[in-house]
Amino acid sequence: IFELKSINILKMASLRIIEQGNNSFFLQMKIVLGSIVINLTDMMKVWQTSLSESEVVQKFKEDNPLIHSSNKWIAEYVSTMIKNVSTNIKITVMEPDININFTSDVSSLSTKLNLLLLLQPSDMVYKEITLPLLMVISELKFREEKLQSLLKAKDIEIKEFKL
Repeated sequence: IFELKSINILKMASLRIIEQGNNSFFLQMKIVLGSIVINLTDMMKVWQTSLSESEVVQKFKEDNPLIHSSNKWIAEYVSTMIKNVSTNIKITVMEPDININFTSDVSSLSTKLNLLLLLQPSDMVYKEITLPLLMVISELKFREEKLQSLLKAKDIEIKEFKL
């Protein structure tokens, strides 16, 4: 299920901003080799957890013992819960790790998912944050240059038409 939804998840929004007190965090969920990988960063540190679909389903069942549903439904629901803007998210810093608590409502039944994200080595900030941002900046610069050259060509075309 995660593999089928991975494209949609990454298209929706690769980073979600979470404001908590004076702190800003960025939450990212992606699919890597059939596992859900959740990254959280404050732009100085990266915390991460990686869970298989069955681990996510089991964790959800542990956190919500009153909900009885198919594993497929739970996996899809958790994916939606994490990327949904209306889901409440509470971050608890436990030095060095972070606990992230997602809460949402299903048919007036409150659901939750608590995940422990482990602090990653400092080189992960470059790999998971800095490098992707540099790639986006490079692509944006390329597109800007292409757009400017198209505009110049159109300007010349308009001037020639007026003459």
